[in-house]
Amino acid sequence: MTGAAEIEVREARKGDLDAVLELLGAALGPGSVPRTERFWQWKHRANPFGASPAWVAVARGRIVGLRTFLRWRWALEGRRVDAVRAVDTATHPDWQRQGIFWRLTREALERLAEGGAEFVFNTPNRRSGAGYRKLGWRPALRPPMFVRAVKPLRMAGAVLRGKRAPADLGALPGVEELLGWPDFDDLVADCGRAWRSRLHTPRDRRYLQWRYAEIPGVDYRSLWATDGDSALAMIFRTRLRRSMRELLISELLGRGTLKARRRLFAGLLARLREESDVDYLVATAPARSPEASLLEAAKFLRAPAGPSLMVRSLTPSRQGDARLASDCWQLAIGDLEIF
Repeated sequence: MTGAAEIEVREARKGDLDAVLELLGAALGPGSVPRTERFWQWKHRANPFGASPAWVAVARGRIVGLRTFLRWRWALEGRRVDAVRAVDTATHPDWQRQGIFWRLTREALERLAEGGAEFVFNTPNRRSGAGYRKLGWRPALRPPMFVRAVKPLRMAGAVLRGKRAPADLGALPGVEELLGWPDFDDLVADCGRAWRSRLHTPRDRRYLQWRYAEIPGVDYRSLWATDGDSALAMIFRTRLRRSMRELLISELLGRGTLKARRRLFAGLLARLREESDVDYLVATAPARSPEASLLEAAKFLRAPAGPSLMVRSLTPSRQGDARLASDCWQLAIGDLEIF
């Protein structure tokens, strides 16, 4: 019979990595991306926002619990907002129901607040969301999700046909090519100015390189187009969902008139349809935003369900729950995806 009294909570150390990866596999299974040392180093050490703080629970000389927080940076009205995202949480099956999750979380939140993080956020599923509420997390919003069928008849029969290979995007440009586009930095800067009044991840070359070009085991592709002073760029990837080939538009960056952007978007979608073999597209955009208008004009439909963003303030005097639980967010799928 295990007991909570014999569990020690401490910060994770460099030498814990092998045991941490073993724990994640035992508790969570293989995952959508292999949990390798290379992937861990990319996610938690190479992150341009900083290395991830993590805490472990140790019992009988063995790591039986893990709580990791991915550092993230937002910007709002010209101010830098430091935050963390709750990720990579695990308790060994033999040590569940011992209060390990609660102990790790309480220890972490105290230390994160001392370290300057203003809030913690994540997108828990319905089952784990109840536990987060007990720890002080509050729902912020459900980001609007938009879907457009590309091959509706094939979608209808996908489940019956069984497992298929993911869509092949190899003919489309990689993210490195987009980053090499001479106008790219200006486009990203224009987006930052347009999103100034919303809480958004500040895009720059280093962040986008890390997030989409350097990630091990995930192949992101890109498309872009210009029309005079107007420009539009998108970063995306594909995956299988219930044997359907889904394409996630992780970033949608644009400038210029809405009319020009709609025309550019229509051209990019036509090329995507011609040079890939996806069944449907998914994107997100804030309600009543230019990006949402762009998707709606391209016949994307509002999905009935989507992820729930939950937050917990760590320094209420600066960024309170009332402000976080609002529509002030400028979210892309790239902000919501987890691996």
